[in-house]
Amino acid sequence: EVIITFITYLLGAFATLMIVRAGIKMVTKGGNEEEMGKQKTAIALASAGLVLTYLGSIFIDKVFYRVDKEVYTGISGIQISTDPAKGVSEIVGITNFIVSFVGPIAVLALMAAALMYITAGGEEGQTEKAKRILIATVIGIAIIYGAFAVISTVVAGKLPTPTT
Repeated sequence: EVIITFITYLLGAFATLMIVRAGIKMVTKGGNEEEMGKQKTAIALASAGLVLTYLGSIFIDKVFYRVDKEVYTGISGIQISTDPAKGVSEIVGITNFIVSFVGPIAVLALMAAALMYITAGGEEGQTEKAKRILIATVIGIAIIYGAFAVISTVVAGKLPTPTT
């Protein structure tokens, strides 16, 4: 358990350092578009690594490697079990978290695209850019809320109802 925690902290620190390094390179090499693209990719990959490290520790600790230490104190052969209900509740929590901050961002993107379209003044490049942002935002909203609806439907159909 200590080794897993150490590795998790090590991976988190490494990913954070990579984000900082890429950010510094972006600031110092501002004019080079190719270098900017590489650093944006590095930031995205390091951020994804941080998210996976966080989610991995949640699922390992609470779902796949669940040990009740109060029940198994002093026993050398601990039986490890899985907890599917806890896994489903973690997935629901992650989905609710994503939906809670994607909605306001999508509304801001829609407003920005509309403002960009209105202020384009007939300029072809600005109009096309506003349309692309608008279409990408609508598709993103459909995907995120569609996934939320699917997960909510599946969870509602699979979880037992609590009895009081």
